[in-house]
Amino acid sequence: MDDLYDSIQWLYRFEDVLHTERVHIYEYQFRVIKETPCGFWIDAFSDKNKWVSKVAKKRFAYPTRLEASVNFIARKNRQIRILNHQIERAKDALHYFPIDIKDLEVKDAEMEIRSNS
Repeated sequence: MDDLYDSIQWLYRFEDVLHTERVHIYEYQFRVIKETPCGFWIDAFSDKNKWVSKVAKKRFAYPTRLEASVNFIARKNRQIRILNHQIERAKDALHYFPIDIKDLEVKDAEMEIRSNS
């Protein structure tokens, strides 16, 4: 086995959860059940065990809190980029929406007058 991973008993992951308008950061520790040449089997959230690679760029959990922290920050930065892009798309959609609401209100009022006549 690789010396770097000798005696790894736990893998770590950080998650954020919104509770009553406040975000809480949780550190999860996953017990390593079995180590393979390429990864770890961990006792995860469900009844099933989860396999985690030793070498993948993105992993579910990491051998150190530092690596798990770096991954959490990268995930949150990516989430911010994605959400900012979605906000910009929504703003563009509103900006380029071809119908003026005031015109619709006038047309609706004209239609109502005609139907009542």
